[in-house]
Amino acid sequence: MNKVIREAVKTLIECSTEAKQADDIIVQYYGFKTVQEKIAFLKGMFDVEVVGHEHETTQTDYECMLNAVVNRKWM
Repeated sequence: MNKVIREAVKTLIECSTEAKQADDIIVQYYGFKTVQEKIAFLKGMFDVEVVGHEHETTQTDYECMLNAVVNRKWM
C-alpha cells in the first residue's frame, strides 16, 4: 500500500469516534479478519500492546488496543 494512503488510513482510524468504526476501517482497507491479524496490524501501525498478559491474545485484547488508539486523541 502506498505510504500516503497508509497514512490517510491511519488518520481515519485515529479520528474514529469509536472502536467499531475503527475496526470497520481496518477490515475495509486491509481485509484483516482474524484477531491475530488485527492485533499484529495495530502493533505495527500504532506501537500499542497489552501488557501483563501471558496468554493467547483475545478479542478483548484487540478491543482494548483499538480503544487506546481511538481514545489517544483525548489524552
